[in-house]
Amino acid sequence: MAKKKQQGHYCKICGARKANEKFSGKGHAAHICKECEQLPIERKNELQYINRIERIAEKYPRSREDWELLNKYALNKRYPEAAEFARSVLEMSGRTPQGKGKRK
Repeated sequence: MAKKKQQGHYCKICGARKANEKFSGKGHAAHICKECEQLPIERKNELQYINRIERIAEKYPRSREDWELLNKYALNKRYPEAAEFARSVLEMSGRTPQGKGKRK
């Protein structure tokens, strides 16, 4: 049986799959829906970080690069919501965010 193809496009900011009509001309290529395009740049960046963290959280096993990225996001003070989410993912995995000088 053939696999059914998902319709629409994936928005890399909000992480949702939406209909083609929800994307502007430039949004198709950039994979950003009209709603997310109107958000302030700081909020867009934070939502994109959260989306990346969600993808890493669902992934098993995680690579070294994934752990480094989670650690980097957990220590980021610019986006507090994403940092808190990254810390919670690390804590659920039994790890703690490490500073630059600390290595195990």
